[in-house]
Amino acid sequence: MRRALPLGAFLAILFAILGTGTSARAAATFENITVDNSQAPKQLTFKVTLSAPADVTEATLRFRVAGRASSGIGQPADPITPARNLTVSVVMQTNTAGNYIPVGSDITYYWRVQTADGQTTESPDAKFTYLPTGAWRSVGDENVIVYFQGDREAIARSYVSAATETLDKMATGVLATALRQKPVKAILFSAERDLELARAGGPTTHDQSVTNCGTKVSVDVIHLIHVQCGSPDITDTFRHELTHILTQAAGSPDLEGALYKAPSWLDEGTAMYGQTGPGQQLATAQAAARANRLIPFSQINLANDRANTTELFYGQSYLMVKFLIDRAGPPKFAEFFATMKKGIAYETAMKTVYGFDMAGFEKEFLASVGAAGPAATVAPTTRASGSQPTAAPTTRGSGAQPTAVPTRAPAQDTSDDNSIDGMAIGIFGAAILFGLLGVMAFLISMVLQNNRKRAAAAGSAPPSPGDHRPLDD
Repeated sequence: MRRALPLGAFLAILFAILGTGTSARAAATFENITVDNSQAPKQLTFKVTLSAPADVTEATLRFRVAGRASSGIGQPADPITPARNLTVSVVMQTNTAGNYIPVGSDITYYWRVQTADGQTTESPDAKFTYLPTGAWRSVGDENVIVYFQGDREAIARSYVSAATETLDKMATGVLATALRQKPVKAILFSAERDLELARAGGPTTHDQSVTNCGTKVSVDVIHLIHVQCGSPDITDTFRHELTHILTQAAGSPDLEGALYKAPSWLDEGTAMYGQTGPGQQLATAQAAARANRLIPFSQINLANDRANTTELFYGQSYLMVKFLIDRAGPPKFAEFFATMKKGIAYETAMKTVYGFDMAGFEKEFLASVGAAGPAATVAPTTRASGSQPTAAPTTRGSGAQPTAVPTRAPAQDTSDDNSIDGMAIGIFGAAILFGLLGVMAFLISMVLQNNRKRAAAAGSAPPSPGDHRPLDD
């Protein structure tokens, strides 16, 4: 006896078969996915080889960089020629004026493919740690990974130990914060030249007596070389840069693109406090205090931009931070940062937490270091051509993100450009006066011309009592 298959069941099976067939026809197969880092640190090349039952009409790379809230899309330089089997490449520029992806970044990416029948297929996520060519090894833990080349494992492990100590001292004991992005990657370059090539914008021309020791380049990447940099402890460069990451986590609002920035004296002074010791910059600041040559607080955020004030700036910034910590203890200092993290300006946060403004802070600070008063002025802050910050970690800009660069070996700068010639001021003032007179004459002529036009339009009608007409020439 035959039984008819219920119509509903028949249709369900039919739709399932058709659906399976459609899916099979539309799905692309990703046969090979690679990343070429041979042009690092300038660019990366992502490549995919794929096939599909229908012509592939579009292939895009989708990626995101760890530590950034946004994601990106990469497309081939030229439109692809539709085909069922093809290889597509996307070149990602990593060190340009508009885009900087630091060496050491973790990049997660996948390919999205569209075929002529309108179906899309996505490859599984892949993760790539952006490193230059060469045999890189790594050691670390959940908080920090140090990448290195050659027989330098013992050195790398010393940085991992330094990270543990710094996180215990600064994250737990002083700032009461945690890393925003873990693990932090420390890239231990073999030579300063390699470090310079990897910095934002590439290498710059500077005094060869100055050494770039290290840089915090993002919320989870540090670049460094293994040299002493103004401190007896060779790991202090790393401790300093890791503390910069912590100060950003402790004091900067979580809102992406927030305008708030910690003042440079607070950021750098706290980073120096994170070292095993302040080094030679402390002696420089103490000598300046005895000679009443400390930097006025009104100029402290500018002074580090000039070579001949760099050591004093870092030494004084360290003493200022130490004063705040010693005065009320680490919990108050952590509260200071936490208040700024809410988006409150640091002057207001200081008044709220410590009860004094910058003027009151300066008065108490000077008394604590035995200084009668600050210097009346500080050296000009425009950096001389060819000079570079010295001896201590110094702040440089790197695109949307601030970085800190410890250096060593002072570069001298003796220029003095404070004075302005009096005659030049007079000439400048006269030029402004003549310019204003010219503008006034032009405006008067325009008013007269408009009045003439109104008079012509009115014909011979007599003026109303409120009108004021110019006399004819």
